[in-house]
Amino acid sequence: GLSRAEAPYVKIPLNHLIILTPRAYGCHEERVCLMPKEEMVNDGQDEPVTSMPEMPNATNLDVPSC
Repeated sequence: GLSRAEAPYVKIPLNHLIILTPRAYGCHEERVCLMPKEEMVNDGQDEPVTSMPEMPNATNLDVPSC
């Protein structure tokens, strides 16, 4: 789990679905890639840049890409 301070800074990849299943002592998380980068149409646009600042001294919260 994440603390409340870390939660707003979690990076969620584009074209992913996050399925949360409640359990007795927490939650099961499953990430499903809807469309890998290789299959996306190249329309000349880059991935959007977030306006949120990086969290200082953050641990690696990235998720592996498809």
